[in-house]
Order: sequence, then C-alpha cells, then structure tokens
Amino acid sequence: PALEAALSSRRQAEAQALAADRTRSEASERLREAAAAAGVDATGLADEPLVHALEAWQRQRADAARSEVEARAEWEQLQTLLDGRTVEEVTAEAARAAGDADRRERELLDLEAAAAPGDVDAAPGVVAASTLDAAPGGAAEARDGGYGVLLERGAGEAPEETTRRLEAGEPEPTIRRLEAGERARLERWRSLAGAADERSRGLPSVAEADEALARALDDVERLQRLDAALATTIDLLEQAQERVHRDVAPVLAGAVRARLADVTAGRYDEAAVDPATLAVTVRERGTGRWRQAQRLSQGTREQVYLLLRAAMAQHLVTTQETAPLLLDEVTAQSDAARKVAVLDALSALARDRQVVLFSHDADVTAWARAHLDAARDRLVELPANGG
Repeated sequence: PALEAALSSRRQAEAQALAADRTRSEASERLREAAAAAGVDATGLADEPLVHALEAWQRQRADAARSEVEARAEWEQLQTLLDGRTVEEVTAEAARAAGDADRRERELLDLEAAAAPGDVDAAPGVVAASTLDAAPGGAAEARDGGYGVLLERGAGEAPEETTRRLEAGEPEPTIRRLEAGERARLERWRSLAGAADERSRGLPSVAEADEALARALDDVERLQRLDAALATTIDLLEQAQERVHRDVAPVLAGAVRARLADVTAGRYDEAAVDPATLAVTVRERGTGRWRQAQRLSQGTREQVYLLLRAAMAQHLVTTQETAPLLLDEVTAQSDAARKVAVLDALSALARDRQVVLFSHDADVTAWARAHLDAARDRLVELPANGG
C-alpha cells in the first residue's frame, strides 16, 4: 500500500509537471506568434531574449507614437500661425516687414546725423523716454537746455529738408513712430538681457554638472550590480524552494493520508501534495474524483489543513526533537461526528508529542472527560468570566 500511494503521488506529480511543460510550450508558442505579428525576427532566439526583443519593439512603438503626437501638435500650431495663409504668403509678409524695419532704421540714422550739429543731444538710435514730452497736436518734443526742437520728417525726405524742418520746429509724425519703435526695441532688449542674466545665475557650473553626472553614473552602476545580485539570489532561492518542495511533498502527503479518512468520516481516503506549490488535493472515496482542499467545505478544509500543519511542524524540526502542537478552536467548524474524529486524531498524535488544545466548546470538554488518560493527559478548566 505504501508503494502504491507513493506511485500515485509520483504519477500525479508527473502529470502536473507535464501540464506545466504544456503550459510553458503554449506560452512560448503564443510569444512567437506575437513576435511574428510585430515583425520581430525570432529565429534562433530563446524565450527570454525574445521577450526582451518584444519589449524593445514596444518601446520603439511608444517612441514613434510620441513623435507622431508631437508632429501633429506642431502641425496644428503651424496652421494656427498661418491663419488660412500659405507659407509663401507668410514668408513674403515677413520679408516686407523686415524691409520696412530696415528702411525706418535708415531714416532714423539719417535724422540723427542731420540733428547732430543742432541742439538735440541723444545717443545714436535712442531717444530717452524721460526727455520726451507731449507736444500740441500729438507731437513729441525733445528738450535740451530749454531749446525745444520738434523731431519730425516726412518719409523719404532729403537730409537738407529734415534739417530745415528741425530748425523750423515743424512736426513730422514719422519721427515719432520711429522713436516709439526704438524705445520698444530698447525695452525688449533690456528685458531679454535681464532674463538671460537671471537664467545664467541659476545654471550650475560645468564642473558641478560633471560631478553630478559622475555621481549619477556611479549610482546607476551600483544599482545595476544590486539588480544582478538580487536576480541571482532570487534564482537560487527559487531553486532551493523547488528542491525543498520536491523533498517534502511526499512526506506531507503520507502524513495527511494516514489520518485523512478518520478526520473526514471516511469521505476522503487519499491525499497528494503538489511539489511546486504544496497545494493539497484529496480523493473522494465514493466517486474517485480528486478535489483541491481549498475548494472543500470549511470544516473539511480545516481538518485537512490541521493534519498538514502537524506534518509540517514535525518535518521542520531539525534537532531530532518532537515539536509540540498548540491549537486553538480547531473543532469550531466541525459537526458532531467530525469533531469526535478530529479529537481522536489529536489524541493519537499526543502519543508521541505534546498537544495543547484551547476550546470553549462544551462537547470538547465532555469528550475530554470521557477519553483522556489521567496518567498521560490532563484537562484544565478555567473559571468562567464574571457574568
């Protein structure tokens, strides 16, 4: 019978291993189907390198999608700027605006050259805003030592005529526009210069940036080494776990099987333990069907796990000593018949180890009074709580 039970456990383990291999094969096949659909060459690649190749393909796809979104945003921004015009039209308009700016700058330089011998004292190309006052008719008057000169000249006017107009004090709107433009450009330049200076003060030095980069590279290298060490540790632990499970599964299955029929009132007579997960399956005596312990009724499940815990506790002892069992309300989910079966099983376990059972169940107390051996066992009854 022991050999038959071991053979049954072995066959079940082999069937589970075969199912696991089949699952891995199916997963590998689906992985290669995904690679073919993505256009990734899987020739000669094992599963793990193929997974890395597919992850690289995913990253490339994500980068391409982001680039497409950015390009679309830039296109929409360009359409907003064009406002229904073509690029050629906008370019031509910009060229015209640049030509107008150059022409006005030349006019201003001509006016400054013409005004230099007179009483207007101003830096080339700049008229300070503090020296300009509003003149009658909207003109701007530059004052120097009490001598007022209205800076005005018509577009395209000769320097001699400009000089005459300056001396005569005749207003010219063109000069006001040029002066306003120069003031705006000056203020813009000052603003940009201040922003550039502020930003330059906030930037780290090249040496500091190099040091920060070196520290970051050291951190990356350290984390990569740690990652490799952790991966190796996890792999070793998984291998050790697999070996331990493979060794302990038959022992646990035999221990559960020995008392399974007693604690389940004969409904289940065979047990097996999965070497991969230590999950317990039991065989129903009437139908021969195998069922997972976690899907049994709560009472039966607790009884099976009680046997499993007792077997595990004994197997894990490495000092050649017998481990005691401390149990709390293990019969709470059992009916009357199974309660007696569990207590009988615990009494049998108590022949070679100490078993301490806590319970407030009157049936357990009655069973203890009737079945405990006074020479070997002891019943301790605590006083009831007040009230």
